[in-house]
Amino acid sequence: MSYRDLREWLEQVDAMGELRRIPGCDWNLEIGALAEVAGRGQDASALLFDNIKDYPEGHRVLVGMVESLKRAALTTNLPTDITRNEFIAAWKERLNNPKLIPPDKEELPYVVAVIELDEGPRMLSNVIGCKPEEVRCDMPVEVAFEDITDEMTLPKFRPA
Repeated sequence: MSYRDLREWLEQVDAMGELRRIPGCDWNLEIGALAEVAGRGQDASALLFDNIKDYPEGHRVLVGMVESLKRAALTTNLPTDITRNEFIAAWKERLNNPKLIPPDKEELPYVVAVIELDEGPRMLSNVIGCKPEEVRCDMPVEVAFEDITDEMTLPKFRPA
């Protein structure tokens, strides 16, 4: 199983029966306590808090992303039916033999920026298609997905 973004990851975790949606919590009094109590145990679900008190619609909090073996396997592109020992062996192999992504010489120098998405979150990414001296704070950008491998796609941004 693979996914292109967090929305697809959430759909797959939900289909596996490992996502609990919790609407209408108080950010100050409930989310931390529920995450702590519900997040205990080997088979604890990931929790998606939505419609959070005092926050705009669409601002959500996800906790417990990789607290189960199935979700850790999904997140790291391993089979979700993997055993704990197989998971450890696969990660040992990955760490001992990393697949490095060579830099694209056409994109040097890299322009690294914090991109604020319309949905609210921020992410660190590359700005492409312009010179470093042309980059400005609050510059409108659009996403440009780059397929690195069959399993890996990187979001980069270019001036809008």
